[in-house]
Amino acid sequence: MTDFKALYDRVVNAQAAVQIILNQIDAALQLGTDEGASEALALETTLDESIAKRDQSQTFYDKVKAASQSNQVNVNFVPVSETPATPEEEQPVGVMKRANFFALDTAKREQFIAKGGKIEE
Repeated sequence: MTDFKALYDRVVNAQAAVQIILNQIDAALQLGTDEGASEALALETTLDESIAKRDQSQTFYDKVKAASQSNQVNVNFVPVSETPATPEEEQPVGVMKRANFFALDTAKREQFIAKGGKIEE
């Protein structure tokens, strides 16, 4: 099975680089001056390169992920957890000593209380 973390990290880093350039463009435009607009326009080629790198990383990630998936259903199948052949015995609803109650696991305690069980000293 292929480890996708390194590929995914490349995609995330490439997207972060695009976002940094977008923030720089926004900051330059927020100046509201001709110099700011010129600075923003100067970042256009950097933005184009960064977007191309991001798209290339995303495409490569998608290809590797698709190639690693098998067409064999039995390889991709995850079986359901095993079900016991006989159902568990029902806890009797009624009164139970506190010591016996605390000896039960949490799920059994919840079942006992949910079914109206009472605890006595």
